[in-house]
Amino acid sequence: QAEAAQPTDRHATVYPALFQAASLAAGAPGPREIYLYTDLAATEWGDVSQLERVELDNTRLFVVDVRQQEHENVYFKEIALSSESPLANSRLFIEYQVAGVTPRTGLVVALHFDGRKQAESHAAEGVFAHSIRREGMHQGYLELSGTDVLAEDNRWHFSISVGRRINALLVGGRNRDAVTFARAALAPGADDESGGIAVAALAPQAIADTDLAAFDAAFLLDADGLREQDAAALAKWVLAGGALAVA
Repeated sequence: QAEAAQPTDRHATVYPALFQAASLAAGAPGPREIYLYTDLAATEWGDVSQLERVELDNTRLFVVDVRQQEHENVYFKEIALSSESPLANSRLFIEYQVAGVTPRTGLVVALHFDGRKQAESHAAEGVFAHSIRREGMHQGYLELSGTDVLAEDNRWHFSISVGRRINALLVGGRNRDAVTFARAALAPGADDESGGIAVAALAPQAIADTDLAAFDAAFLLDADGLREQDAAALAKWVLAGGALAVA
């Protein structure tokens, strides 16, 4: 309706228009937004003191100056995240599409993550790829640079919850097939950074010389070559909270 509206010769003052808009908005769930389109003519504003009577609780007011000959509004038409709950040490992909771009638009799209600018693009559509190292809650936003008739739609915020990847250890002796099948079962998409389990393989006789604290779970596929010191290292690791599965 706003896009189809045309200027007329009718005279209107700001206070009654805002009072009517506020009355209509009062019945809608908040937060609410009111857009005032005006050419800022002095006759429209009347007694400015009356504006104090307009109650705009839980409502934002935007004043749009329509005196310009051409009105351009650049805004984010569509944004999609590859995941809202990715895992640590993976990559987050943010796909965006900007609308309202003209040949005169000096378009700059910037990605901000955890309070810092990470990347920028001059294309109206594209994908940002951001590496995530730490688990926990993270926040970011995409921002359009430049000026247009409505700056409030030039920023898009998002938040993600980053989980921890499980580190699994496969312990196998001469039975290479067992290691191969177990790796495929635990991490079928080994080349996919979004996988929830990272798998490493180890020979039984190398356990005593390995820092098992880096692993959450270990799968002992066969004990061929397992020495007493290796078994003792596994036992100590289990007592410290490690999860051990023996096949």
